[in-house]
This record gives sequence, C-alpha cells and structure tokens, in this order.
Amino acid sequence: MSRALADLLYRWRRLLCGVAIAGAVLLAPRANITDIDNDLTAWFSRDDPVYQEYERFSDEFGGTRTLIVALEAPSRDRLESREALAAIDAISRAIERVDAVDRVSSLATATVVDARPPVREGDDTELDVRPLIDDLATRSPAAVVARARDDDLLRGDLVSEDGTVASIVVFFDESRIDAIRSRVLDEIRAVVARELPAGFTAHYNGSLEITETYNRITLANQAKFTPPIFLFTTIALFVLFRSWRQTALTMAAVLVSLLWTLGLYDLFGLSYNVLSSMIVPLVVVLAIADDVHIVQHYGEARRTRSPEEAFKDTVRHLAAPLFGASGTTALGMLSLATSDVVAVREFGIGAAVGVMVDYAISLVLMPTVLGWLKPETRPAPQQTWFTVPLARVAGFSTRRAGWVMATSLVLTLVAVAGLRRLDVDTNHISFFSANHPLGQSARVIDGKLSGIYTYQILLEGPADSLRDPDALAR
Repeated sequence: MSRALADLLYRWRRLLCGVAIAGAVLLAPRANITDIDNDLTAWFSRDDPVYQEYERFSDEFGGTRTLIVALEAPSRDRLESREALAAIDAISRAIERVDAVDRVSSLATATVVDARPPVREGDDTELDVRPLIDDLATRSPAAVVARARDDDLLRGDLVSEDGTVASIVVFFDESRIDAIRSRVLDEIRAVVARELPAGFTAHYNGSLEITETYNRITLANQAKFTPPIFLFTTIALFVLFRSWRQTALTMAAVLVSLLWTLGLYDLFGLSYNVLSSMIVPLVVVLAIADDVHIVQHYGEARRTRSPEEAFKDTVRHLAAPLFGASGTTALGMLSLATSDVVAVREFGIGAAVGVMVDYAISLVLMPTVLGWLKPETRPAPQQTWFTVPLARVAGFSTRRAGWVMATSLVLTLVAVAGLRRLDVDTNHISFFSANHPLGQSARVIDGKLSGIYTYQILLEGPADSLRDPDALAR
C-alpha cells in the first residue's frame, strides 16, 4: 500500500503541489484571524433552548447584556454632592444619545415611589411617583443620595450602601450592538472621561465589556506572540538543520498548511473566537513535527539515492506512521464536535481538519521541493548530539522494561488522583489577573454593589394573570 501510494504521489507530485499552493493563495483572504467573535452565538447554538429563552426574554424586556460603569468617589461626602449628581446626570444623558444604546439606569434616571398621606380623613393614600433627581429642587444632595440608599430597588444596584459608589447601567439594542460594539464602548468611555469629577475613578464591567475585552485581548495576543513564535521556531529549525533552504522550506510549508486550515475554517462558516485562536499554534506545532521527520528521512535517503528514489523511500517509510499520529490526533480533536458548546465544537472540527490537511500537504510538498534543492552532503553536526543520549535511553528502556512500566504506572496513578482536584470554573472574571481592569472593577462592583452578573426568571401566565392579587403575592 505504501509503495503504491509513493508511486502515485510521485507521478502527480507537480500537480498536487500546484493545487496545494494555489489553494493556499485562494484561501488566504479567508484566513482572517482579526474578525473575532466571542458573542453568545459563539458559545450557544441558536437552536439551543437556553439561547431561545434568552431571545424570548430580550424580545419582552430588551435583553440582558449590559455595560456597568461604577463611579467610585474618594469619600461619601464627594458622592453626596451637587457636583457628583450633576456629573451622573450629564453622563447618563450623553450615553443615552450614543448609537445603539437603548436606555440608561442611574441615579439621574431612577424613579422613586413614596406614599403620600391623604389630604382629608377617609381619602385613599396616594402614591407619589417622581424622578429621584427632581428632589434636588427641594432637598440637599446628601438627602437625595440617602433616599436612594433607603430604597431596596436602588441600593446595591445604583448606589452602594456606604454611599461611595454609584453605578450607571447601560442597556443596548442587542440586534445592532455586536456589529458596532467596539466603537460604542469607546464613545461611552470618552463621555465618562469628559464628565468625570476630579478624584473619582470609573470602573467598567458587565457582559458586554467582558466580551469586548476577550476580543481585544485575543487580537493583542496574536499580534504580540505570533511574530516571536515564528522567529524562535525559525531559529530552532536552523539550529537543527543548519540549512537556510530547509528552514525556509519548512516554514513555507507550515504557512501553506495554516492558510488552508484557516481558509477552510472560514469557508465552513465557523466563527473565530478565543478558543479557536488555539488552532494556529496547534497546527504550527504538528506541521513542524511532520516536516522535520520528512526533512530528516529525505536527507538521509538523498545522500545515496536519486531524488525520485529519495521521494518514494520517504513516503513509503513515513506515510503510515505520520498518518497514525495525525489521524489519532484528528480523531481526538473531532471528538469535541459532540460538545453542546458551539465554540468547543467548532474548535474540534477546525483542529481536526487542520491536522489532516497538514498531513496531506506535508507528505507531497516537502519531498517534492526537497528534490529541487541542492542536496545536503553531510548531516548537521548537532544531529550527533541526540544520537548517543537517545541510544542510551533506548538501551535503558529495553533492559529495565519492568522498572519503566512500574514508574509509568505510579505516575499515572498520581495523575489520576490529581484529576479529582480539578474544579470546573467558567467565571470569566477569574480568567483575568486581579490587577487587570476587569478584576479591579469586579472587586468594586461585587464588593459594594450587587455584582456584575444577573439572573433572570421569566414568568408567563394567562392574559391578565398578573392583575390577580394572589399571583402578585406569590
């Protein structure tokens, strides 16, 4: 089988290499790793009952994804001042005018309800419903803030119990916000920075801020780490091969595999998010592993044989073991396709496709192009560095097979015991360090307000059922 495959690949090697390179060029525009999607649909399918419940809630009440702006005053007196309330009012009004903002909740927009005593005996008690901010006309700023702290519906949400933190909660048109989220959040930050009183600190959090932070960090990490990864990889390959031609060929083959992987990922309609960003380093590592094996074997065969014989010998010897390694890895990744989480499922599919695409491209492209290069007449000097140590490892493993198996078993049992200590934690804030702005804002909002997360319960009943006093009491 391997011999027939080697003959077939050699016969069609030029056409197959042309297809590999042309495909990489055509798919390159789709290999866009700057279009990040960490929104709800990246994690939940639109057919998922959880997502459908979310959409129903959004249709009825305007959605649940918010931006929380916590304004921390240096002291209670500073928050209970006319300057602070005027700033909250100005910020709230300005944010309401930002595109895609649905409504804003703050001390400037809050409504309070008081019972008004009857004017005459026998009259019913009346309810006095009014904007809280209107009380500034007749009361001091300290009294207005104190009224808010006494209200169960405002305390913890819009003002802290100790009177040092006030929040502005922004709700959005969720059918539009994702397309313009980055610009909208930047505009809101500019508004807050412009109106914030001196000495106050603004903290930003909430589901929309977390999503945008994920996007920005994902892009920043790619820009920060991708160049040094390729640089260090190139240096390591040169140290290994001591040949710029073989190093350049290996990196070019890795690039072709990456373009195919990312292009097909987009062509399949899969979204690129914080999890799928791991596909790039995964494919790079596996591609280099395959290519190094091929370069090493081809180099040894080429010293005594013709390019055709070296090509066929390389394919005959490496097609099966590389397929076994790539195939088992791809199957492991493909098992993630059974996950109910969309991001995990798409990552598994993309990684499996990338692994097998790299296998096919490397097996054809590498030995073909190596045949066009000037052959290396002697092995790289550092190759001997590994020969003696690995020979000693092999000798020890065969002479002490029982000890090797026993040690492996003990280490496995220790690892299994460690598995019991693993905790599942999907709290987004815990993914960031305590010194990150999200971590800092979470400490303020969770410590002094009601927290950054909400939990909604949707109760449905027959028409006018909420007019029933018993239903309201329940």
